[in-house]
Amino acid sequence: MMATVAGVIHALQLDGTGGASALPPEQITSSSHTEPKWLHLDLNELQPEQLQNELGLSPTTVDMLCAEDTRPRCVQAQEGVLLNLRGININPGAEPDDMVSLRILCQSHRLISVRKRRIYSVLDVTTQLHAGNGPKHIDELLASLTKHLTHRMRDLIDQLEDQTDLAEDQLFEKGDLSVSERIYPLRTQLIHFRRYFAPQKDAILALISLKPDWLRKIHALDFGSAPMPHKG
Repeated sequence: MMATVAGVIHALQLDGTGGASALPPEQITSSSHTEPKWLHLDLNELQPEQLQNELGLSPTTVDMLCAEDTRPRCVQAQEGVLLNLRGININPGAEPDDMVSLRILCQSHRLISVRKRRIYSVLDVTTQLHAGNGPKHIDELLASLTKHLTHRMRDLIDQLEDQTDLAEDQLFEKGDLSVSERIYPLRTQLIHFRRYFAPQKDAILALISLKPDWLRKIHALDFGSAPMPHKG
């Protein structure tokens, strides 16, 4: 009987030229290192024991991929590098400051990502792959996922900063007291998102400092980890 893995959202094989194709079910659990694979899994349907039995992951790695603690961090594990990242929740009806998380195990031949809620940055990358202009290798795939997550967060922070600046201008330069009640929640959101951005940047820099064999000479900027701009 063919082994299967529950909770597979997509299983792709990168073609090395920017495209990808769906992996046949029998190849999802294959240990072949010939072509890079991306397995994207739904934590809500995942069966942790299958990650051990079918994908060959250690209990410690499985625990980290399935953990409730999703703070951004980077850890060297037995099988590869574990990376927790967070992004903006833009699912319908969601509050933006209710962050979504992406748990990643990255190896030379395979990237396994696990999520609990839909992450649109993942959809961005899969769209690029299906169009033939996506990442070519595992390190580029990781960089692309990280960059999309980070850029969405930075775009929202830029918008909040612009709104805060405008409200403060109206208050201090024009004496418009009606905007004063908008400033506090805007600043609160800014503090919230910056609090998440700093450890995410630290996690990415920690990944680069580990210098795993599969990580080629990609600059920190390729991971979207440039310093956060601050206005005023």
